[in-house]
Amino acid sequence: MPGTLIFRPQPYGDEGLNGYLLRLADGNRIAQIKSLWKGGVGVQDELAKLLGKVDIAWSERLFRQSDQKGNRPMWNSSTSRFCPDCLRALNYWKQDWELSLMSACPIHRCLLLEVCSNCQRTLHWRRKSLLHCHCGSDLRRMHTEPADDKEIELAQTLSNKLHGQDSEIPNLQPLNLKQTHSLLVTLGVYANPERRIDLRNQSINSQSSARSLVLSASNVLFNWPGSFHQMLDQIQKVSEKKYTARLGKRFGKFYEYLYTNYKGPEFGFLMHEFENYLENNWKHAIAARNKRLSGRLRNGHIWVPAHTMAVELNVSRKAIASLIETGEIDSSRVTTTKGREVICINRLQRELIQSLIHDRVDLKMAAELLGLKENRVCQLYEHHLLGKVISAKENASGRWQLSRCSLEQILILGANLPVADADHDLIGLRHLLHYVLNKPFLFPRLLMAVMKREILPVAVCKQERGLTAWQFKRSHFKRWHIEQLKGSRKGAFTIPEAACIALMALSSVAMGSKSALLQFKESGVWFFLDQNEASGLISNWTLKATQCDGSKKGVRLVAQLTEDESNVICESFKDKGLADYLQKTVRTQRIFSGYIFLIAFGFIFSIVKRRQGILAAERIKETLGSNKLNCVNET
Repeated sequence: MPGTLIFRPQPYGDEGLNGYLLRLADGNRIAQIKSLWKGGVGVQDELAKLLGKVDIAWSERLFRQSDQKGNRPMWNSSTSRFCPDCLRALNYWKQDWELSLMSACPIHRCLLLEVCSNCQRTLHWRRKSLLHCHCGSDLRRMHTEPADDKEIELAQTLSNKLHGQDSEIPNLQPLNLKQTHSLLVTLGVYANPERRIDLRNQSINSQSSARSLVLSASNVLFNWPGSFHQMLDQIQKVSEKKYTARLGKRFGKFYEYLYTNYKGPEFGFLMHEFENYLENNWKHAIAARNKRLSGRLRNGHIWVPAHTMAVELNVSRKAIASLIETGEIDSSRVTTTKGREVICINRLQRELIQSLIHDRVDLKMAAELLGLKENRVCQLYEHHLLGKVISAKENASGRWQLSRCSLEQILILGANLPVADADHDLIGLRHLLHYVLNKPFLFPRLLMAVMKREILPVAVCKQERGLTAWQFKRSHFKRWHIEQLKGSRKGAFTIPEAACIALMALSSVAMGSKSALLQFKESGVWFFLDQNEASGLISNWTLKATQCDGSKKGVRLVAQLTEDESNVICESFKDKGLADYLQKTVRTQRIFSGYIFLIAFGFIFSIVKRRQGILAAERIKETLGSNKLNCVNET
């Protein structure tokens, strides 16, 4: 090759390196641009040999494009993207199109092309002609598609950065072209939900990869900071270490890139928003030794370990752990690599935690506040009258936890009542609990009735405290008590009572019947039979002797009986010895049924007498104990 080319045009001010070399090769009938320059950083020397004198200004600009260090190339040296409208007007290859992330033309607002519309082959720099494809198609006559508005705006930003102009996107104004490219690739990769492109992958030279990155990055930048926060949420969701509390594990490579490549002051907006995200969304402690983060975040982070909050509030760890278990305070927990569980809580819940711990009382203290025994408090708990309660079985500490506020709400029902004087018309709750409210459901029902104002205490006893100080009108309580006892078994029978009643009914039927009670062994059907008809005991059917006609043989006379069973009954009507058999059977059944009836009647009678005795004893106890255990003793 001669030392100097014959065709030596000067490059245009916005012409790209690969486009200029292809223009040189095309004009000098050279097969490929590799014959002019094989790549690397020696492009200035190569051009000096080919062209002779080289202008320093444009050679430095082209040299910048030849510097392709790193695994995320800023310049596209593989494919040829272009805008047909611009190419038709300029007849040279713009340097903007050779940027790896340039996917649209901001002038004509269309997508750049890199595939020939005729042969469908991707355009490379190895072709012979600048303005034509390998197949000979004119690139200037190809049709384009409109581009997305955000894609166009980002393309304009890249073009401005390339030519030293300001960006219209505020956050990108302090960045140069190389910094802008790096940031767009990082945001585009991590904001892409499909994550098809890895930061180490150099396939960003293809149009589809570039568009995917540009659209994802533009969504983050044009919806700042909301979309940036969503991107950080997505990074944590797909993280393989999502159950750890270490920032480097939860955010993966992004955390490393962030503090390695973007720690300069020009990326302040990025670092500031990342810390804002941590401040509002990171529900774990931040180590004071993490010097990457600002002192403001390390010292003022609102999420702290549970034991730290316990020390600050001067309460036990078990008390805070109990609130966490019941879900009354917001918390987060992770397990370290060594198997240690770390629980953190929000510092803003400080006052809530203090009030909840103060509101907690155990079963013994609840019984003292209400003036009851512990078993009576348990009865109220079983009927859901104590609000939110954590039983001993539900609590890890094995202790009851009741709400002091709920207990005070119950005590308020008897507030502002007058002190009782000696009055025979009053009866105290302590006396009722000891002698009258002996069934587990009666005391909770009485408290529910007081809450519903169906029955109200009218006074209090100054010698008692809590609920046991309540005094009721004797006549009002007696009427309520009778209604409760009636309602508890209204219309109900015990199993023995029901069995005796059924036996009495069956025996009375058998005693009064003139028919014999018989059963077919195969089908188990019970029926009454006399000389003229048969009828079912359980199902309602009847078969009379007049229905048994020889002309109807082979027809089922009764749906509930088989043909053989109907024939047996009809044959029995014709048997002359049936009358004697039926008389003996009926006589035997009446004697047997009479014995059963007497036994059942005696059993029912004994139950009734026993119940009457119990009710009489309760009335005697109530009468004898009313004066002794009333609020004011009689003298």
